[in-house]
Amino acid sequence: MIKEFYALLELALQEDLGEKGDVTSRAIFQVQKSVAVLKSKQSGILAGIEFFKEVFLKVDPELKVEILKRDGDSLNPGDIAARIKGATVSILEAERTAINFISFLSGIATMTARNVLTARKNGKSIIQEPFEIRRNCRRGAEPQNGALRYGSD
Repeated sequence: MIKEFYALLELALQEDLGEKGDVTSRAIFQVQKSVAVLKSKQSGILAGIEFFKEVFLKVDPELKVEILKRDGDSLNPGDIAARIKGATVSILEAERTAINFISFLSGIATMTARNVLTARKNGKSIIQEPFEIRRNCRRGAEPQNGALRYGSD
């Protein structure tokens, strides 16, 4: 797993939960157990499923995360990509951050796949060297999630 991901995960959870965690969920669900699913709302390409899993395990190592789809799999509306079982509070505390990561990464994968198909239909190819493009980029600073975008170690 990318070491920068763990630093980003810490920041994301701190921002979302703060020092006290999800106080509303903790007040309502003290000992309850639940099952949650990651269900696709629209068609696309799945990316970041291992990151998704890691968010839940970081919040509560006792959670059970069953991965049903893999990165690169096509998704249709209603497809279930993962199932999470365990303490309701833990699931609720992790879900927003986990969904943010997987939505961001799957969005990139989906748009990339669409662009590749469009290029192929027009007899073009996609540049194979994203790091070369990155080096020539004129932006002054790369966002924190650059490690996720480029998969650097």
